Amino acid sequence: MDTANVEEVKQLISCLPQETIDLAFAYGSGAMPQTSSDLKNNMVDFIVAVSDAEAFHRENLKRNRRHYSAIKYFGAIANANFQRKYAAHVFYNTLVKTENGREIKYGLIETGHLIADLLDWDYLYVSGRLHKPTLRLTEPKSMELESALDVNLKSAVHAALLLLPESFTLEQLFTKISSISYQGDFRSTVGEDRNKVAKIVKANMSRFDALYKPYLAANERVVVNGQRVEQDGSTTAVYHHLNLLPSAVLWRLQESVNRRQMWNRDLEEVIFSLAHRRDYSTAVYSAINSIVRHSSRTQSVKNIVTAGVWKTTVYALRKLGKMARSM
Repeated sequence: MDTANVEEVKQLISCLPQETIDLAFAYGSGAMPQTSSDLKNNMVDFIVAVSDAEAFHRENLKRNRRHYSAIKYFGAIANANFQRKYAAHVFYNTLVKTENGREIKYGLIETGHLIADLLDWDYLYVSGRLHKPTLRLTEPKSMELESALDVNLKSAVHAALLLLPESFTLEQLFTKISSISYQGDFRSTVGEDRNKVAKIVKANMSRFDALYKPYLAANERVVVNGQRVEQDGSTTAVYHHLNLLPSAVLWRLQESVNRRQMWNRDLEEVIFSLAHRRDYSTAVYSAINSIVRHSSRTQSVKNIVTAGVWKTTVYALRKLGKMARSM
């Protein structure tokens, strides 16, 4: 997307209070191309990381009160607390009509919660969206946030390599990375385009390549030859990748192994044991699945409150229409 188009998309959220914004990006079919998708006809999705949710809501309620559902009547403090305390810490305003007629949806998250999700994958919600190419509208305001964004991409590579065989293609790698945040998400089977991941990857191969090439080049256990990728499948390599998974995934792996074996083993023992098992990829898949399953359900319930019944119904019907057209 050229600079003019970036500025055009950025203009869509120019009505929001800019003072507390630490990072803003657009994602989804309204911002990034997908096969058989017209960008101009799709709603544009945004994530906006703010340093102070209460300050943001206070000013946004003054400027853009119509963006909110009935929850606006509870005021900025209640809106900020609702954002901070429940589900994946994201507060969505959806089906917002902008001055030029485009529809947008924007999710608000405090920067501290975003950094935690990027590093630990507690929710794999916003961090999962950032596994795929996005349209960066502002640069991170701190080195801590910049570093967390970097760690999130490295973690996606380690997780994907554990879920792939020793030989695969770049397209298969990017498809696996894109699938991480959909594993366990009930919306992947109800209300989403069944071919969504494939469309994202096929339409953005060059963007995926630019995003992940530095991490693949720096990984001594991976060799890229054209479109083919070979990885070291030894126990040592598996142990290495497991050790570098985010803490929320490791905690679920430990919990699962200890529950099945009926005694408590420390994390190092669990990782060492898993690295020697043939089904380590199944264990990793299940751990990620459990994170996404919980966060997607709780955040979807939260979104009903922030969107309101009418907008939720309209949005759900559109999603079901997308799913029907993809079948």
